[in-house]
Amino acid sequence: MKYIPYILILLFSIALSNCSTSDTKKTAIEKQLTGRLPKVLYITTGVNHKGNDIDLPKGIIVAIQIFNKSGIPVRLEPRDVLFDKDFLFDYDIIILSTTAGYHDADRKYSLTYMTDAELKNLDDFVMKGGVLIAGDNVGRNYFDGTDRLEDANKLNKNNYPLTKTFGVVLEEKNMKGYHIEGNISDSLKGEFLSEVDDDLWTLVPDTIISKSLKSLAFWKNQNDSIPAIMQNDYGDGTAFLLSSSDFLDINSENDYWNINQLEAFYKYVTNHYFKKNNISCKLNPWPNGYSYAFCATFNSQGNIEQFKKIISGLDKYKIKPSFFVNGLLNDTIMDYLKGVNVELASTGLKYENYENYDYPTAINDILSNEKKWNRKFKGFRFPFTNPEFSGLLAIDIHNYSYESSISVNNLEFLHGSVFPYNIIITHNRFYKSTNILEIAPLYHDDYFFLNELLDKKKINWKKIMEKTMIYSQYLNDFWNYSVKPYNGLMVYLGHPAITGYNDTTFLSLQNLIDTIRNDNTWITSIGEIADFRNKYDKLDFYTGKSDTGINIIVKSDNDDIVKNLSINFEKRPAKATANRGEVKILERNGKYSIVFDAFNGQTINIGF
Repeated sequence: MKYIPYILILLFSIALSNCSTSDTKKTAIEKQLTGRLPKVLYITTGVNHKGNDIDLPKGIIVAIQIFNKSGIPVRLEPRDVLFDKDFLFDYDIIILSTTAGYHDADRKYSLTYMTDAELKNLDDFVMKGGVLIAGDNVGRNYFDGTDRLEDANKLNKNNYPLTKTFGVVLEEKNMKGYHIEGNISDSLKGEFLSEVDDDLWTLVPDTIISKSLKSLAFWKNQNDSIPAIMQNDYGDGTAFLLSSSDFLDINSENDYWNINQLEAFYKYVTNHYFKKNNISCKLNPWPNGYSYAFCATFNSQGNIEQFKKIISGLDKYKIKPSFFVNGLLNDTIMDYLKGVNVELASTGLKYENYENYDYPTAINDILSNEKKWNRKFKGFRFPFTNPEFSGLLAIDIHNYSYESSISVNNLEFLHGSVFPYNIIITHNRFYKSTNILEIAPLYHDDYFFLNELLDKKKINWKKIMEKTMIYSQYLNDFWNYSVKPYNGLMVYLGHPAITGYNDTTFLSLQNLIDTIRNDNTWITSIGEIADFRNKYDKLDFYTGKSDTGINIIVKSDNDDIVKNLSINFEKRPAKATANRGEVKILERNGKYSIVFDAFNGQTINIGF
């Protein structure tokens, strides 16, 4: 018995040795990883409220579309998450704007009023490798409203935790008579702001304390030049400080960057991130290497023959349409829709305007429609495409995965996004981020162009044909000028009573489909788009060089599998393998992708 303790010690030593070897092996693999494919966190309270318009601020729409074009998902959150360091570290780029309308509560909810704890978390985020993009006055005031400048007439390391982050001590100065000139990239240089005619007191650098600071633009007059847009490499990360948050906004009333200039700035930021982290690939926003996405959705006005016309017409293209249904449909149509290969989503039971609903009425209408159809719906479209707070709160609580009401119209003006985004709901100073994806339909539907069909006594078929061609041109223009430049999504919005009226009225949709089929487009249902994007946004991709090329390791907090996920490369991979499953190499229009099933623990090796 006296030898037993020695045997136990020996066994423990062997086990410890094996564990140590495993840890060493894991560390060696981890050392090959130089960076994570980026995700963006945009801090905002969400929406502009102008009557029934709850569209996002324009600068956020542009950011969503620009980043997603490069396979960089954008998450919207209220400022509460700035207290949660672990949450911040799930993202790689954080955008903070103090522009009016981006934070819609009382002034203390604005990002000009911040605690030291929030600012220190942001400092740590950059130090550990994150990218911070901030406008003017971020955290200038203590949360109680006291101006930090009162301490010493400057923002310095004693009163402003972001001093080292930005690499400058800031003071307030009147910039009347100054203009801003910059040279950020080949497509972003010249005059960024014309000469200021009136008093403009703003924060500018008093002292540069970082040896890594780079001035991208300057306030200038005849005698003076002061940094106006600054880039500071700090720790493992980078902080960008802009002289005004209006550079991050798109507003016809301001004199700052336009959409193309803002896109060029975000491209500069992401290229810097990729270079600094030695990343040579990008996520593709759609599966199977597709460049764009399309789905056909319909509200439920129409008779049984018109429903059949839609379904049979799309079946020829092997397209599954999505119908947003209510409790007003007759039993014949309900039974028919339940028995064919279509996707069903909800518009509530009574198809009434939710603007008049309180929460109990909204939830009753939503759940009554589920009872009527005997199913749990995943998607919702508010009657008359008019989402309201009570209805949004109801579908959030009952775990709907997507909503499709806030329409997109980037042909006439900037409204809505051609990429899904998570909705923030807001009412009476209450804010809540949700996981509901807004999947925006077209701003102008078939009813807008062909509503005369509903008055059968006055139908002029010559005019209907002319308007059908106008509608067809509108769809084609939207596809070419609003969707394709952003590698985005088009959600057709129609009605069986109009699009399915006859062969003539179906022609606009048919012509559109003939066009997009030749454009490397993922043609699918709106529910499948929601499923893909919800899973896609939750994956993390780490990359680094291996002995034979590049390793990519997938991490996730759940067991979801994203089928046919795509990653893009500038040059063609010679080979690609996965630890589980197959990897396809695609070449389309001179661009190269690998396609594989992505899930937690998946490892891809690419050779060149």
